[in-house]
Amino acid sequence: MVAHSRSKDVRSGRVLSVGLLAAYVAVVLAGTVAVRSRVAKRVVHPDVVGRLWRLFGQGHALDPEPLANMLMFVPVGFLFPVALGLGLGGTLLASLALSGCIETAQYLLACGECEPADVVLNVASSLVGYGAWWLTRQSLTRLGKRSRHCGE
Repeated sequence: MVAHSRSKDVRSGRVLSVGLLAAYVAVVLAGTVAVRSRVAKRVVHPDVVGRLWRLFGQGHALDPEPLANMLMFVPVGFLFPVALGLGLGGTLLASLALSGCIETAQYLLACGECEPADVVLNVASSLVGYGAWWLTRQSLTRLGKRSRHCGE
C-alpha cells in the first residue's frame, strides 16, 4: 500500500512539474517574443565574444538586460530534469534549443535583436539551475536515508 501511494505521489509531482515548466516557458516566450514591440529593422549581433566582453569584462554585469538573460533560464535548468527527467546533457541541449528558438523568433518577427550571446547566457544560467536541482536532489536523498536510519 505504501509503495502504491508513493508512486501516485511521484506521478502527481511529475504532472505538477510539467505544468510548472509549461507555464514558465509560456511566460518566457511571452516576455521575449509575444509582447515586445516591433523594431525598425532586423538586427543580428554575431560577435559573441565581443558582446560578452562588453557586458562582463568592463563591469556591466549589473546591466538589467544581460542580468535578465542570465536569471531567466535558471528555473528552466531546474525544471527540465524535474519535469522531463533530463540529465545534464539533455537539459543543456533543451535549453540551447529553447534559447535558439527565442532568438530566431525575435529575428523573424522583428521584435528584438537576435543576439547569439544571449543564447550563451541562457544556457550558462540553465547550468546553474541544473546545479541547484542536483544539489536539492542530493540533499533530499541524504535526508531520506537519514530519516530511514532514525526510524529503525
